[in-house]
Amino acid sequence: MADIDPKLLAGIKSVMEGKGASKDGRSDTTPEDGGAPAKGADASVAAPSTTAKDESEAFDTSAFYEKWAPRTEGLDRVFRLLSSKREDDFSGALIVEDDFHLKEFIDDLMDMLVGLGKLKSRKALRRVGITPLCQNVGSALVSGSSEEKNALDIGKLLIVDALGAFPPEGMPDTLVNSFISALSRIVDDRYILLVGTTAEVEGLIRSHKVLAPTFGENIVFLKGMDASGVLKEFMSNLEDDLKPQITDEFRARFKDFVEFNGDILAFKGAELADYLSKEANASGHLILPKDRHTSSSLDDMLDEIVGLENVKETIRGLEQYATFMKRAKGHGSTPPSGNLHMLFQGNPGTGKTMAGRLISRMLYKIGIVKSSKFIEASARDLIAKYVGNTNKMVYDKIQEALGGVLFIDEAYALMPQGEDSVGYGAEAIAELIKGMEDHKDDLIVIFAGYEKEMQGLVDANPGLASRIGYTFHFDDYSVEELLQIFRINVTKSGFSIG
Repeated sequence: MADIDPKLLAGIKSVMEGKGASKDGRSDTTPEDGGAPAKGADASVAAPSTTAKDESEAFDTSAFYEKWAPRTEGLDRVFRLLSSKREDDFSGALIVEDDFHLKEFIDDLMDMLVGLGKLKSRKALRRVGITPLCQNVGSALVSGSSEEKNALDIGKLLIVDALGAFPPEGMPDTLVNSFISALSRIVDDRYILLVGTTAEVEGLIRSHKVLAPTFGENIVFLKGMDASGVLKEFMSNLEDDLKPQITDEFRARFKDFVEFNGDILAFKGAELADYLSKEANASGHLILPKDRHTSSSLDDMLDEIVGLENVKETIRGLEQYATFMKRAKGHGSTPPSGNLHMLFQGNPGTGKTMAGRLISRMLYKIGIVKSSKFIEASARDLIAKYVGNTNKMVYDKIQEALGGVLFIDEAYALMPQGEDSVGYGAEAIAELIKGMEDHKDDLIVIFAGYEKEMQGLVDANPGLASRIGYTFHFDDYSVEELLQIFRINVTKSGFSIG
């Protein structure tokens, strides 16, 4: 039997394994053909260019995930979409309260997209504010040219920021809506990432619901500089004569201040450290601003309330829990989400609305809710007179209260009573429960009314009962307490009792 050329054997084996062979029979993985250099060879020798498919097969996406998973929230879904070989487009949002890691994240994302062959090079990156982008697309739509040739780039990663400036002043609603429609489309080889604060991203998506199925489902929260990083930066900015004043007790107070108050401060990360160090350098001693909320301030507010001792005690328990949750999140922990929806039971005139307002203000100061909104509603604000309108009325009221507290007085009136209203009240309750679930991190609902009727409402709706975390019982005022309230009101009005 004649000997078979070893090169030919290598070529046949390569073809059988799907690797292919060169014209002279050499395997395309040999060093001679530009593959990995042999042991001891010069590693600086450049390999020949490969196709996007070859690059994507070789690129390891795990490094990106392992690096950024600890620094982000919500990355899993977005990572699966971006690294999938079958997905060739993306629409999502990146929430950044502090842009300390932003450039690094975008650089690594570009490396991954190029490595996977989804983008041709790192030059396929464009960063633009949403206002000029909208204006460019609007001009393209007016002139009749295609949006792809003008603003919403194909084959690029489009970073869209400055979301708070949208919509552009003076631009007709028709063009704004056309831009939003173009932005919401799923287009092959187009990668768009909205970048902004929580308020900017959520506000844009909430105002233009057509963005929710794409951008709203793919949101990543990028963590900024932690409290230890802010402290380190702060210390580096201090005058030398102040540094000896730094004690372990001050370090602990500093980090606690940043963790507890960070989300409401005007400055974040390195800017916050710079601001605090300037204040210290100017005053000549180490100082920190006041906390957003203190238990003593709550005690002062509660002391002004006559009676309701059991309600006050429940409010103090709520404050302790809310403060713990806030500090845990500020420290980087993820405690199980608590249920802060409430039930107020008591007769009219027993202080339910007053207590609701106080709780709303307290939760805002602690940082559990994003705004001090306290939206009052009754059954007639939630139940429509005509079929099909109730859901919208409830939905609109929930949207109005998002970020704050929705207080529903006489909520027991939502219970079906009689044949005419049998569907409407139940419909309103179902929509409320859905809203409480959909916005459990962005809305607190307080149901208030007579004790017996409110208990009946909860007992008749298990879905509602399971979402009530705190129940407050408001006792009737005694004669002495009513006299005390009367004297206080007289004094506040500028009169005196003879």
